[in-house]
Amino acid sequence: MDKLLQHIHRWETLEVSEADEKTVAQLRRHTAPALNALKLSSTSAVFLELSLDSFAPNVRAVHIRDSGLRWKTSNLSGLQELSLLDIASGMPDVDTLIDILSQSPELTRLRVEQTMLRRTQRQARNPITLSHLRTLSLGHLGRDVIAQLLKSIVIPSTTECHFSISLNDYEDTSVWEQVDPIGQRFLALAAVSRGIQSTLRFSKEHAGWALGLVYEGKAEGHGRLSAEVEVLAGNTLGMAELFAQQISQGEPNPCPPVLRVVDLISDLELLPRLHGHLPHTEEIHIEDDNPHLVTRALDAIFTPHPSSRLFPSLSTLTIQNPRPNEWADWLIKRQKRQYKRGGVDPLPLATLKIQGGNLTAENMKWMRKLVGNVGVDNEQMP
Repeated sequence: MDKLLQHIHRWETLEVSEADEKTVAQLRRHTAPALNALKLSSTSAVFLELSLDSFAPNVRAVHIRDSGLRWKTSNLSGLQELSLLDIASGMPDVDTLIDILSQSPELTRLRVEQTMLRRTQRQARNPITLSHLRTLSLGHLGRDVIAQLLKSIVIPSTTECHFSISLNDYEDTSVWEQVDPIGQRFLALAAVSRGIQSTLRFSKEHAGWALGLVYEGKAEGHGRLSAEVEVLAGNTLGMAELFAQQISQGEPNPCPPVLRVVDLISDLELLPRLHGHLPHTEEIHIEDDNPHLVTRALDAIFTPHPSSRLFPSLSTLTIQNPRPNEWADWLIKRQKRQYKRGGVDPLPLATLKIQGGNLTAENMKWMRKLVGNVGVDNEQMP
């Protein structure tokens, strides 16, 4: 090992997959001024006494997994990537990490997940700006840590963000206080995408114990935002409404986001609550394997009472379901006119897209009477 390390001053990349104290002790006796990328991981939780300032002062990418490291305020001015994963102990407090970030102005990627950062009570200070950050991923960092980090940094609207948070970890703050920093990101992106096409996706994750959120837009300054929020008592409905409320603040959007609902329509209150905050929605995509639940969603959207209809501006509806003939049978039967043989009450839709399965020729004939423009599996029907 010592003979190998004689050439470490020329190395540009170093990866140690089973780092232990002995290996790190050998590294500590050397300096790697040319090192660009350092990856350290351990098969067991250990604390590694390695100072990056002295060992790899010019490092650009640092990836640490399963291992604590001796951290202090570092002058890693060239650092571009920092990844800290699955570290149970030996991590810096939040303020020390923020100090490191403040001295890393070239940072483009930051990922901190399943890592116990210690909270601190240092006096409030001005947020630091990470103007080059392209991707940010924060997940399961302990009590209020994500909120503290997000309030301490300023990032471009183009930064692609992913957040994972478990509300079950907290009891002394309101739900909204816990997710507010994520909500603020939604609010900022909604302003960027005002008048430009965007998509807001709600999905059920982990058997209903988590709500998945994805907000994407075609605006030049809209970075993709995704979040996974584990909710108390499986209250995905309330959490979905909170984010819908956040994104709908301000004047009505002349180009409201496309709503995509995945495996969530089993809750009959979801669509009415989304309508309450996003009533001008023009396009909805419903994805669910249960055709019975699809019929319930259609019944809620196309109520026979115009005054209580949801999403009155809806023009395009996509249904993704592997058994479309089951919900199509129900819909055709409901819309058939009893007083005129062969007639139907058309749906107030311009386009219906059917994905996941094919309709029978008979059902397709009736669907064309219900909606002028019908597509199957993204292929336009003649």
